Order: sequence, then structure tokens, then C-alpha cells
Amino acid sequence: MAAQTLAVVVEIDALCTSIDGWRDDDSTKLEARRLAIDVADAHLRGGYDVLVPQYLGRTEFIDELERTARGADASFVEIHLQATEDDVVARFEARRGELAGADHPEHEVDDVRAAVAEAIGRLEDVAQARPNAVALTAQDDVDATLAGLVATLEGWP
Repeated sequence: MAAQTLAVVVEIDALCTSIDGWRDDDSTKLEARRLAIDVADAHLRGGYDVLVPQYLGRTEFIDELERTARGADASFVEIHLQATEDDVVARFEARRGELAGADHPEHEVDDVRAAVAEAIGRLEDVAQARPNAVALTAQDDVDATLAGLVATLEGWP
């Protein structure tokens, strides 16, 4: 049996949608990010790992996550999962289907293909601005992608 790591996944969308009024008040997005930083900081200072799986098309929040890790004397590993536009659209639609009936921001995206194309472009800009990030191709097989992610993390100093 593998040892427990007590790692925590901080899902910003889940935090956001748990805040009263999130649909009508854009400031809830910033509040969710603040909460994510607080959770990450507390958990890292406890000596545990934190994962923040999130599309981040701007560097400001990434910078804040990195400062939080460094302030807690923890390593910071930034991984950019890369996939084709068609794959991302298909995954977005599948996730939207999984969230059917749930009150979630993904349901507010009207033109998925246009949103994905814009997001990929912004991620390319982020990758150029953050050259130390690890690029990892997201495989069709989720298990293969996970294996690549685990190998990357295990090889990190």
C-alpha cells in the first residue's frame, strides 16, 4: 500500500461556485483565487503538496502561486499540458456533459471552439513568458498523461 501524502487539489472553480453570488459578482473570481492561495499556503507550510489544476491564461496568478510556494520553503513546479484544439474542444464538451445540472462557469461558454482557440493562444503567450515551465503533451489516454505528469514530478529536484 502506498504511503499517504496528504496532497490536496485546490480547484478554483469549486471555490468560486461555493461563494454566494458568484454568478452575478465577478469579484468572486478574485476571492476564489485568494482562498486558493490561503489554502495552498497553509497546506504547504504543513509540509504537504498542493496541486492547482487550472487554466491560467495570465501570469499574475501563477506568479502569486510561485511566491506562495517559495514563502513556504516549498518547490514550485509549473506544468503546461498541451493538446490540439480539437482535443481541447472535445474534452471541454465532455467535462461540460459530466457537469450537467451543476451550477458551473463552463455552462456559460457559448462558442466553445472560439473560447478554446483564444485560450490556446493565451497559453502560448504564457509559455513564452515563463520559459522554466515544463511542457507536457496531454495524451489521448488519460493514464499516459498522468504517468508523464508523475514522472515529471518525481524527477523534480
